[in-house]
Amino acid sequence: MKDIITGIVALVVVGSLAYGGWLLKREINYSMDYEDKVIQTIEDKYEARITALETQIKLIKEGK
Repeated sequence: MKDIITGIVALVVVGSLAYGGWLLKREINYSMDYEDKVIQTIEDKYEARITALETQIKLIKEGK
């Protein structure tokens, strides 16, 4: 009986450590990779819009 309880406790400890490691890896991947990709996508999107607006402003100024 004691061996079974020890095995269950060991399994719970190992499972908890594995789950914690997975959560840590997931958080690091998110903060370093996914967040950078989202920021880059947004910057690219707004860079194109800003360029288009600058072009329109230039055309308006030339028209006056």
